[in-house]
Amino acid sequence: MDNTVFVIGAGASNEVGLPTGAELKENIKKLLDIRFDGFNNRVEKGDKKIAETLKIQCEKLCTIKDEIDSKLDHFIRVCHVIKGAISLPGSIDEYIESHKDDEHISFCGKLAIVRSILEAEKSSSLYFDTSRSNFSEKLKALESTWYIRFFQVLTKGGCDKYEIKERLKTITLIIFNYDRCVEYFMFNALKVYYNIPDDEVTEMLNSLKIFHPYGSIGALPWYDRSDSMVFGGDPESKTYLSLSQKIKTFTEVIDTESHDIMEMHKHMAKADKLIFLGFSFNELNMKLIMPQKRDKSFPKCFATAYKISPFDMEIIIKNIKNLYNLDDYSNFDNDDVQILNKSCVDFFGVYSRGLLVF
Repeated sequence: MDNTVFVIGAGASNEVGLPTGAELKENIKKLLDIRFDGFNNRVEKGDKKIAETLKIQCEKLCTIKDEIDSKLDHFIRVCHVIKGAISLPGSIDEYIESHKDDEHISFCGKLAIVRSILEAEKSSSLYFDTSRSNFSEKLKALESTWYIRFFQVLTKGGCDKYEIKERLKTITLIIFNYDRCVEYFMFNALKVYYNIPDDEVTEMLNSLKIFHPYGSIGALPWYDRSDSMVFGGDPESKTYLSLSQKIKTFTEVIDTESHDIMEMHKHMAKADKLIFLGFSFNELNMKLIMPQKRDKSFPKCFATAYKISPFDMEIIIKNIKNLYNLDDYSNFDNDDVQILNKSCVDFFGVYSRGLLVF
């Protein structure tokens, strides 16, 4: 079996309604435009949960009321600074990274990311209220997304519940999104398809390697972790303090040299096939997934580059080639990198048969 690594970006989650980088910036602008009623000090504009969370943080940092009020005023000003500048960078991540020495911008920006992503999960075509409906009712709406196509390729040939575990061991997902859409879909799809209980699905998914280089907004409940957060959850304000700490900037990730990052590089190094879905090929992100020099030949690469110009596609090919920092490219063939100017779902329409080899 081939070892296949999927690198997944915002364009992939967008197919189920999650925001692109540009849309996320617009959402954050609205959330951070916090204004108070001058008479009763109620939030009349912007996000109430973020305002409440900022106040809780101020109460943790200060003990005197005047100091709390002063600190809160400062946080609100920071929110307005982010709101005023957020249209300029390519993404909220880049903006926070460029202000890595300003802990207040980092804190407010991460709060807004968590709030926006949780709201987006709830409004996505994946979400369902477990007390009122079931996942099967969502499948029709998901037929026009890559999620269904991916599952069909993964389970092709009448794959039973024992064989799927072996297939999942050959797949690595590097997800640059903060959402949990892929994990949420896979859990519910496997449960419905194989008609098995939650604990058996969890055991299956433990065979699948998933990395979120910049963190996510918490583990999903079936992983039974203390930091779990339901998909599309609406937690109380104080919970946002801990959730925001799970979001990492590029500098924070690099500085930690975490075990997960080293493991991610190992999987990149041994990949036989590398597939980019809805990925922007951002310079920092490409640098983050770059493994140490590998001994084996260059992996077969596929990528979506939806609405990207031919000129930029040539640059993307070079960036992919440079990922492995090989001394000798004599064996490299441009055909080793296949880029399609198509959406993720259409990509699977083109490569549905030979994409994964089991």
